[in-house]
Amino acid sequence: MLTVECVSTKSISRIPRNSLVRAKAGVTQQLIEAGKLQSERLQFLGQIDHPAHYGGADNPYEAIKVIEAWELGFNLGNVVKYVSRAGKKDAELQELKKAAWYLNREIENMEAKEKLKTWKLKKMNNSALDYSTVTSNMPARMPQLNDALNDKNFSLAERLVNGLITDLTFVQNWINSNREPEMIKFEDMVKALAKPGEAIISQLTPDTAHNIHMAIGIAGEAGELLDAIKKQAIYNKPVDRENVVEELGDLEFYMEGLRQRLGITREETLVANIAKLGKRYEGLKYSDQAAQVRADKQG
Repeated sequence: MLTVECVSTKSISRIPRNSLVRAKAGVTQQLIEAGKLQSERLQFLGQIDHPAHYGGADNPYEAIKVIEAWELGFNLGNVVKYVSRAGKKDAELQELKKAAWYLNREIENMEAKEKLKTWKLKKMNNSALDYSTVTSNMPARMPQLNDALNDKNFSLAERLVNGLITDLTFVQNWINSNREPEMIKFEDMVKALAKPGEAIISQLTPDTAHNIHMAIGIAGEAGELLDAIKKQAIYNKPVDRENVVEELGDLEFYMEGLRQRLGITREETLVANIAKLGKRYEGLKYSDQAAQVRADKQG
């Protein structure tokens, strides 16, 4: 921050001229530097808020302004965005292909909605026609049924009752097929389908609890081992061999704990694995085709 102190005229008269000139030059330089910083700051913010390849803040047709003014959705908004910056940010053809992809996406969505709307309208018209025919016949059946009962013509009465039952069944089905489906909230679905913790606890046995403990331990240690290797692959850090040995040891601990409780030996798992991979990779030679076919899983 630039600070200016007020001094008296007499004090200034006693300051050598060279000192005043240097002081003035210093103040001028500070003002220039401050102006540069402000200019760079505004330029940086402009690159974020109003990039030049979208038109810039002073352009009334800047991409974001057009998108908001026309109230375009995601797909059409992207069409405008990529068309407006074509040849200014990335290769023009690449940008136009992106715009075309979003435009085709919007067209496909609109066509799908139109097909669904047409199908629903056709179904509703056909259903309404059938419904009208059935319901128009129902009132005539009641007087006929009364007459048949009064005349003790029970065979006719039975046919009329069966007809009414058929009509009422059709009406019930029509109501069910035309009722708007109730939207299921994801939160409600999870709440309804997730097994309650109380039920899980009530069914736990010491063996089951032990196996869960060991399995969770295996998953946790595998994650820590993966993190150690990630640091080498992603962060380009040397492998922490000591840490890897530690995590592999922890994995062995939990796997042995699970094997003991289930009555499985380490040798048994190794023999089974050798047999499986020996069948999958003939001659113990790897190939992508063999990995995809997985002969050990066939038949």
